[in-house]
Amino acid sequence: MRGIAVLREQTKQFIDDNPVDIEITRDTLVDDGAGGRTRQPVTLPAQRVRITFNTARTAGIENRTVAGEVMMPDYQLTAEWDADLRDNDSFTYQGTRCEITIATVVGNYETSALVVRRG
Repeated sequence: MRGIAVLREQTKQFIDDNPVDIEITRDTLVDDGAGGRTRQPVTLPAQRVRITFNTARTAGIENRTVAGEVMMPDYQLTAEWDADLRDNDSFTYQGTRCEITIATVVGNYETSALVVRRG
């Protein structure tokens, strides 16, 4: 377990070197009172992350979402292992709406996400 603690601390230091606080907007299903559900956006409390330019984009490397959509991520987002990030979450970064296309917990020590600009 000591190895995981070291990796988590290294991730925290990496984020703290150039942190960004983002507020995630997530669509959730809410009971509509008539037996159905509707989508409603919910804003989560701010989370501290690090956002870096995705160098794979300049190399022309494509990624695919679970649904098979081909995308070229603009940014790589790194957060602590217990961050509340999911696919399709959105946030604003440098005045531009961004969307998380793939969020993954890596080795139980950090959360990594690929991000595309949407506006």
